[in-house]
Order: sequence, then C-alpha cells, then structure tokens
Amino acid sequence: MEYFVSAVTVLLLVAFIFIKNSLDDKKRVEKILNQVKNSFGKAPNKKYEDNELNNIKKLFERFSNENSIDDITANDLDLDSVFKRMNYCKSSMGSEYLYYRLRTPICDESLLENCEKKIEGLKNNEEERLSFVKFYLQIGRLKSFSFFETLDYFADIKPRSLLPEVISFVVFIIGIICLFILPPLAAALLIGVLVYNIISYYSLRGSIEENILIFSYMVRFINIAKQMTKINSKVLEDDLAFVKEATEKLEKFSKNSGIVTKNGASGVGIGNPLDMFADYGRMIFHVDLIKFNMMLSQVQENLDTIASLYMKLGEIESYVSLAFYRASLDFYCIPKREDNLSMTDGYHPLIDNPVTNSISAQRSVLITGSNASGKSTFLKTVALNYLFANTIHTCLANEFSAPYMHLFSSMSLRDSIESSDSYFMVEIKAIKRIIDFAKENPDIKILCFVDEVLRGTNTVERIAAGCEILKNFSNSNVLCFAATHDGELTHLLENCYDNYHFNEEIVENDVLFNYMIKSGRATSRNAIKLLNVMGFDDAIVANAEKMAEAFVKTGEWK
Repeated sequence: MEYFVSAVTVLLLVAFIFIKNSLDDKKRVEKILNQVKNSFGKAPNKKYEDNELNNIKKLFERFSNENSIDDITANDLDLDSVFKRMNYCKSSMGSEYLYYRLRTPICDESLLENCEKKIEGLKNNEEERLSFVKFYLQIGRLKSFSFFETLDYFADIKPRSLLPEVISFVVFIIGIICLFILPPLAAALLIGVLVYNIISYYSLRGSIEENILIFSYMVRFINIAKQMTKINSKVLEDDLAFVKEATEKLEKFSKNSGIVTKNGASGVGIGNPLDMFADYGRMIFHVDLIKFNMMLSQVQENLDTIASLYMKLGEIESYVSLAFYRASLDFYCIPKREDNLSMTDGYHPLIDNPVTNSISAQRSVLITGSNASGKSTFLKTVALNYLFANTIHTCLANEFSAPYMHLFSSMSLRDSIESSDSYFMVEIKAIKRIIDFAKENPDIKILCFVDEVLRGTNTVERIAAGCEILKNFSNSNVLCFAATHDGELTHLLENCYDNYHFNEEIVENDVLFNYMIKSGRATSRNAIKLLNVMGFDDAIVANAEKMAEAFVKTGEWK
C-alpha cells in the first residue's frame, strides 16, 4: 500500500509540474501578445544581438537575383536601419524574408497588387493579425544559426552507421535470455552493454547537438504551421493552402520527433519532468540517435519542401510586419505605375517630424546647396520611396508614381582598407558599375542617385569629369538625381538636367535650414559666412571673402 501511495504521489507531482509549465508558457505568450497588441501603431523597440543581423541577411544572399539592390546602394540608403524600423517579426523566418523583400524589387504589377491585398487585409483585421502573431511567437528565433546554411550542411552530411546500436541490442537480448540459463553471464552482458551505451551516448549526442537544435526548430515550425492552416483567412487563403500541402509532405519527419527534440517538438517549456525519465531511456537504448538518423534521411529527401515552407512562412509574417509598419506611419500612399517619377509630400522613414518635399522629374535632376541643407536626405528620400514602391508597396508620401527602373546609387562611400583603394578609386568604381550596367542593358531603364560626383579629386578635374559622367547618364537610359556643390555644373548641364536647390538663412549669427527643395540653381554663397557664425577670427573671414570675390571677378586666385 505504501508503494502505491508513493507512486501516486510521484505521478501527481509530475502531472502538477507538467500542467504548471504549460500554463506558464501560455501566460508568457499571452503577456507578449498583449504587448504586441498595444504596440500597434508604434515604432518597434527590438534590440539586435551580435551577428543576428548578419544571419538575417543570409536568406537574401542565397536568393538574391538580377533585380536585387546591390551592397553599395544598400549601404548608401542605410537599409539595415530602415529594415530595423519596419521589422515587427517575431520569428527568424519572418525577419529574414522581410529583409530579402526590402532588397528585391518586384517588377510584376500583379504580384505587387497581391502583396497589397494581403498587407492591407491584415492591417484591417486585428483578430486575424494577432492570431498569426501568436503562432510566430511560438516559433521564435534562431539567433545563433543561419537556417539555410545549416540546411546546406544537412544536404551533404552522411548518416552515422547504426551497427554499434544493432550489436548492443543483440547483446542485450542475449543477456535477457541468459537470465534464465546463466544468470552470472547475463549480468555481465547486461552491465557491459549498459556501461558501453551510457559512456558512448554522451560523445555521440554531443557531436549532433547543434543539428538537434535545428531539428527542434524545424519540428516546431512544421507543427505550428499545421495549426496555422486552421485560420480562416480569405486574404491568405492561397498561402495557407501551400503551407498545408508542405506540412503534409513533412508528416513523416515530424512524427514521433519528440524522441530526439524533447521540448522542441511539443512546445513544452524547459524543465518538463517527463524528459528526465525519457533521458534514461535515451542513454540506455540510444533511441534518439537512431531516430535522428531517420529524421536526417527525411530532411535530405525533402530539402526543397522544407526550404519552400520556411520561405512561405517568412513571407506570411512579412505581411503581418508590414501591416504593423503602415499603422505606425503618419501617412503613406499606394504607389502608381506611370511614365514619369513624381512624389508629393515625400519624407524619409528614419527622421522624426520630417519636412516633406515634392518633385516631378521629366528628366534628370541636379541639386545644389550648402552642406547640411538637405540635399543628401532628399536624394535618399526619393530613392527609398522608389524602392518601397517596388518592394513593400508602401510609399512615405501623399502620392508617388514611377515607371519600373533598376536602382543604383553612389553616395555614402569610403576608403577601402581591404582592397587598398582610395576614396577616389572607390567612387569611380561605384560610378563605373552604373555606366557598365546601362551599356549592357540598353532596354532597361535605370534610376541612379549620385551625391557629390567625384568629390575625391581636385576642383578642375572634378567639374570636367563630373560634367561628362552626368551628361553620359542623361544621354542614355538613365534617370539621374545628382547633388553637387559645384555651381558651374548647373550651367554646363542646364540643357539636360533640371536645376533645384536647397538654401539656408543666417539670422542673428544663427544658421536656419528649412530643408525645402526649390526650383532653380542655388545663388547664395554662405560657406564663408558660416565661419563667422562659428566664431572664427574676423581676419580669417574677411580675407576669405576678399579672395572669393576676386576669383569671381577675374577667374584667378590671388
């Protein structure tokens, strides 16, 4: 009777711990879900761990194509920061796909319209939106691994031979039989097998532990994807049908996977007491190592299905993230496809309380103005809105329209220590890639942004070479937005570029910028006046003004 009471007590304790862990997990998810619900309409506050962003980029690096934004342009537009501003994803797959989408423009209008239907549908349906968030919260993130790099590894790995397990099992059976014939021999065989299995277990399990973590993640997102297909979503009906078909193909992989993955398969929190008992069975009989081999074979047979499911789940969450992003914006518009680029009240996504600007470009544009007046920010505002129009179908403007073009830039360049290139060499290589692409693809319209063309060389050669480069752009299949300090270019290029400018006012020894773009070339010269504002000696300011005035009159420095 005492044994029975003790056994019941242990079982009740195990059941209590199991239920408590499950309820704690449920409460944790609900708490986070409430926080997500309250964050709708606000900027994300996610912090990124070391190397996490590099892992997020792996999907893009794997699937980038001829339409993708290259690294120079991505760096010029600070797409890492732009991505962080719009990333509300709770899973690795969502973050990875969103980054991929941001750098991979879509040239098919029907695909963009389909994207629009899904983003706006989720934005307007809170219940459905939060249902998806809940599922992705349970999938979670792989912070220390790149999923696709691991998948590639699985494609090449050879399953370990199970001969030692077979021999151990045979010896174990012989030992059981010998219990009734030769007990001493049986004891020796059984003890020997148990000792060998336990000792070898830790070495073998340790060698595949990282792989098991990935398997756990796979099983988790496959099982949760099955549950996800039960959501009655009209806007994502085709996506969920794809998910259902993929999970059915992977049924054999996830079945009984808890033998290997423990809590990874069931979603039960760490510390489940049932695992403690199961661990003894794993150590003695190596059932998890045998099952791992079976799961590895299933992965190798279904690599394409696993990759496609991962991508599709990421795509679905990217729509959820973009619904959150739209809700956080002061205003936005749906882009239109028209022959000319036009923007009304456009603004930059990373600036709080931004000044809006408008432009309509029938031909290339040359922008002049002093430092910090807004030229570079305006170039990036137009470039990002164009990129958004063809990736996330969400422009930060009251109106935005443009034809489809291939996007390039040469703006925020720096010396390259690795290749020993000077700033000037880096700059001319960046510009050369645009010229080469235009020559090689005469039927493709190009949109490029150049900030201070050839700033890395002297004035005379900069103006001469810069003039010919910008003229070459205007004479080819390139629509160019260029910013410059060289007022001479506004005259040299006035037949092929429209002139715009930014300016500032100096009022009572203070510099005031309104950051508003205006038609025509800049006429004021305030650089020397700024020296005075910043407290330079009067003699330095006066002599500088005298030299500048003399040069304007005579064309010579004195």
